[in-house]
Amino acid sequence: MLKLNRMNLFLVGALILIFGSNLISQENEKLLPIFDYEIVSFPTKTFQNAETDVYVWVRNTHLQYIASDSIYSARYQINIGIENQKGASVLTEDKTFSVTEKNYASTIDPKALHTHRFAFQVPPGDYSFQIRLLDLNSNRNRTQVRKKTVRSFEKNKLEVSDVLFVLESDTGFIKSEHVIPSSRIPVQEKVFVYAEVIIPENANSLKIESTLRQKDGKEGFNFSQEIIPTREITKVFLQVTSESMVRGENQLYLKVTSDGQTKAVRKDLRFVAGGQTYDGLPVDDMIGPLIYVTDADDWKKLINASAAEQDSVFKAFWETRNPSPGSPENELFNEFYKRVDLTNRNFGYSRKDGWKTDRGRVFIVFGPPDRLERSSPSTYSQGEYEVWYYEELREKFVFFDEYGFGDFRLVSGNIRPSY
Repeated sequence: MLKLNRMNLFLVGALILIFGSNLISQENEKLLPIFDYEIVSFPTKTFQNAETDVYVWVRNTHLQYIASDSIYSARYQINIGIENQKGASVLTEDKTFSVTEKNYASTIDPKALHTHRFAFQVPPGDYSFQIRLLDLNSNRNRTQVRKKTVRSFEKNKLEVSDVLFVLESDTGFIKSEHVIPSSRIPVQEKVFVYAEVIIPENANSLKIESTLRQKDGKEGFNFSQEIIPTREITKVFLQVTSESMVRGENQLYLKVTSDGQTKAVRKDLRFVAGGQTYDGLPVDDMIGPLIYVTDADDWKKLINASAAEQDSVFKAFWETRNPSPGSPENELFNEFYKRVDLTNRNFGYSRKDGWKTDRGRVFIVFGPPDRLERSSPSTYSQGEYEVWYYEELREKFVFFDEYGFGDFRLVSGNIRPSY
């Protein structure tokens, strides 16, 4: 196990990361970190096409700021493209945004978040949403694609909309700045589940049931309430307290019942510690890759920290390893998570993050190779080899993908096993 006080290894090849290498293509180098987005559909007052909202969250760590006259400014563009099942374009929208900060520390603050909402009306059906974020100062970009079924909402027919998570309970208009991504809901005292329910005419009752289940099937939250319907479309706010939130993957089941009819929706979500993020990632996700470079004592402190302590333990961990103590920018921190990001973008497959792969592990510890050789699959085998050479370190790593699925396993090379 390599210890973190030997992390000078991480700075070897930093220039290669900046100017490119045999491993990372020029196109991939332009990619931004993964941004958050949410696509949800709600009924309209006319009950024609549903309103489909796309929320996009852009963090300061996604952007390159330029300093001028003591003001830091960034410009970026968001493009939304919607295609039908046949691949034909249905709608597109482009918007350009400008943001400013008064000091450098704010420009690299991962908690600084810009929320944008795009509203569309499309007929019921299956669509592909392509969401592209382009940083206009660096020309780096990232596109994410999601399939979405837009449902129909009919008047006088019991129906429940998609679900949003918000930080404020209000019976009026939902403000964009109060909406939070379901992929990183902070463990804090007040988070609300928001949905809209269509009430049948002359309905006498409405019962709302919600259940929160953890990944292992355990129920962490169960709520039931009966209300008297007063409108055709009823807005529902359900509070989830911090005691009901368990970090990690969860599923929310929301069921409404009226006069014997029942409708239900399911929502995948993820709770993160205290809402604190670094470099656009939850602290939980940033701790994992450190297993490759830290010793047993520090690793136990990180993984055994409670939800309340995790943020401060993580901060202290990196503050003691800042090459320039007192500086707001820790180049070792930046280099490490730059490598983690590159592994996730280049080596992940199926549902496995790139940093958890053998190639990802070697890349994080040693950086990009000086030279890379790759074999091609033969007529008799789908197997493929990659050989990474580190000339100055006199190291060579051989990876083999036996079935051609991108699962390159380390078959030769001098790296010690992780805990």
